[in-house]
Amino acid sequence: MITETENQPSVAQLLGDIGNDMQTLVKQQLTLFQVELKNDVRRAVVPTESMVGGAVTALVGGIVFAIGVGCALPVIWPSLPLWAALCIVGGTLLAIGAILILIGANKLRDIKPPPTQSLEGLKENLQWKTKN
Repeated sequence: MITETENQPSVAQLLGDIGNDMQTLVKQQLTLFQVELKNDVRRAVVPTESMVGGAVTALVGGIVFAIGVGCALPVIWPSLPLWAALCIVGGTLLAIGAILILIGANKLRDIKPPPTQSLEGLKENLQWKTKN
């Protein structure tokens, strides 16, 4: 005669199955996180390329413009030597650049990237696993 308890898995088997399921779930969530991260990077590449191209072009344009302003100052102010005019323009641009860098660094310090859903799910599962 076969009783119902013989057909049911033991507590050890159930706990082993739960552990295996948790490992599978954690692996799947890590894979999902990896895929999400790759997709985010791919989406950021194209706009970043345009921004870098624009920044390089603007940099070259800014250098040419600064030289032009430096050369125009002695025309406007005849007693000013060319080297002094270029130093005035360069120093002004250097000060503005330093201020912008400091402002950007302060803002960057405050940014905390939002966690993705897969990362949150992974945290929850790891917390659940460590409690049990």
